[in-house]
Amino acid sequence: MTEEWRPYVAPPRDLPDDVRDRIRTRALGEAAGGRRRTPLAVAAVVALLVAGGSAAVDWLAGVEPPANGLPGPEVDMTRAQTELDRCWAAVVDAGKAARFPHRATWRPVIGWQVEGRWILAARSGETPIFCETTTTSVTVADPKALAPAASGTGTAALLFTPAGSVAGVADPTWSTLFVDAESGGPTVGHGTQAMVKDGMWVGMNPLSQGPMKVSATAPIGDGGPPEVRNLPTPAAPAVSVVDRPLPAGERASSQGAFLGECLTKSETPVVDPDAWQPGAMTSGGAKRTVVARLGDLVASCTRDYDAGTGSRRFSFSVIHEEVMLARPIQFVTLVEPEAGESAWAIGAVEPEVSGMKLTMKPGAEPISVPIIGSTFALPIPQELMPQAYAVPTGVQVVVTDRNGKEIHSGQLFPG
Repeated sequence: MTEEWRPYVAPPRDLPDDVRDRIRTRALGEAAGGRRRTPLAVAAVVALLVAGGSAAVDWLAGVEPPANGLPGPEVDMTRAQTELDRCWAAVVDAGKAARFPHRATWRPVIGWQVEGRWILAARSGETPIFCETTTTSVTVADPKALAPAASGTGTAALLFTPAGSVAGVADPTWSTLFVDAESGGPTVGHGTQAMVKDGMWVGMNPLSQGPMKVSATAPIGDGGPPEVRNLPTPAAPAVSVVDRPLPAGERASSQGAFLGECLTKSETPVVDPDAWQPGAMTSGGAKRTVVARLGDLVASCTRDYDAGTGSRRFSFSVIHEEVMLARPIQFVTLVEPEAGESAWAIGAVEPEVSGMKLTMKPGAEPISVPIIGSTFALPIPQELMPQAYAVPTGVQVVVTDRNGKEIHSGQLFPG
């Protein structure tokens, strides 16, 4: 006998009016437009509701920063300056300082921390400077190598990176900007909103391949399809260097081998692909998900099948910092099940956690859950999932440290 069923929704918390409006607008727009999701996107709702706020829009849509003129995060000037110092150090070490204004003249304009990297825009007088920093690397655009503008506009690119960062200068008449990498058609199907400020923009390429496109209006809305223009590719960056090397990610185990394949074949760009360490992995059926860690970062990489073509499809998602919880169980979500298969719960825990036991329902025997690289994955029995994306209340979890001391107990999915 199961307990009372209901979709899992975390306890309510107040949201600022502007955040609530952005979430409502985005949700209604996508409901009308039928945007395609990556395999974990729908299941991610479970985890994102834990934290609430604008992060929910960010991860579900890939990346959706606020546009120019909308309330949004202020630039963390201290951190932006620190990251720009790192960019300048890479320029100097590469012997390219003569191509840049001196660091003392750089004024931070945009500092966006997203998907495991910082994308920075700065000005020195009229000279735009763009840089991406990741856990291991620095990439700095050549300020003297602006690509040709998109046809009929003043919008152009200065920076494309393998990790998916894109940046450039914006047409002065564009207060919003959307980028896309869909090939084979005139419309934007995966467009993500860039951050625009002071004539500069930074954004995320939603796909790892395909020619870049740009539009001044949203790809989904009441005004009809946007006017989409090809965005010429900029010259190679002035500097692209691994300045903080880490040990290579383990790829010999079954989890490691799958992670390596998934990162290599992912439709979505991957930051620092060689450094991610594998964690727990789901099994059963054709679909598979592995959890991965890189320092404090947590991500998932999923393989499923395209129903239309029958081909394998891989996608990579970094768990947003806003979603991570400050408790022993940092993150938990459901992986969308295949027809006839059990759903899986995947998650991450603090390094101090060594053991985890679950009791699925009152009177049941506790189940030990392996902790692999501070992550976990466990099947949810089909009888406990009569509704998609629902879990029974009362799934109890107990976690212990390396000495067997209990450090947390409660519901796996707090109600």
